[in-house]
Amino acid sequence: EKAIISRDGRCSHRIHIVYSGNFLPEIVIEYESSANIPTATMTPSSLSFGNVEIGQSSTKEVRITNTSDNELSIVPSLEITGTGKDYFSVNTSLLTTLAPGEYIDVPVTYMPTTVGGPHSAELKLTYVTSGENPVAGTAVTTSLTGNGVTPSYDASVTPDEGQPDFGKIIVGRTATKKVKITSLGTQPIAPTVSITGTGFDVNYTT
Repeated sequence: EKAIISRDGRCSHRIHIVYSGNFLPEIVIEYESSANIPTATMTPSSLSFGNVEIGQSSTKEVRITNTSDNELSIVPSLEITGTGKDYFSVNTSLLTTLAPGEYIDVPVTYMPTTVGGPHSAELKLTYVTSGENPVAGTAVTTSLTGNGVTPSYDASVTPDEGQPDFGKIIVGRTATKKVKITSLGTQPIAPTVSITGTGFDVNYTT
């Protein structure tokens, strides 16, 4: 008996039985069976999350497709490895079996906790045919990269209405105008408001 693996992923077993006896010719019986080795793809082959601020996160998706003729089980089958694996996570709650030609989109999240990069890792998919006597396919991978950057803080102060010109004020009287403080960065700010010079006062509450 010998097994033959062909290029299309089919496995054939050929059994040769030889019987010979008096006055009988040699008889050779050949039996051949084949079974598909499962195949799947995970796209794209790489995910770049670019620059992500510390404390923030970015989520992208990979698509897992059953490209074989068999139903595949992909539960549980996703693993993140590599030096930067702690910065990445994958949502495995959606994993299930996939019929031939079926696909599923799986979220992958990058959340840096330190400034620097690139943070690199690899998402690995393993899978088998579902049912009895499962057959494993060749694992596929997607590379993951991202950079952790410092959060930005910025703000602007602008007149609420027109220019903050108080004009002429009678001694002993007051005039009030408002200014608008706007956060221009990506993080919340807690402003501290003060005035330099003389003759003016500011009332600021959060």
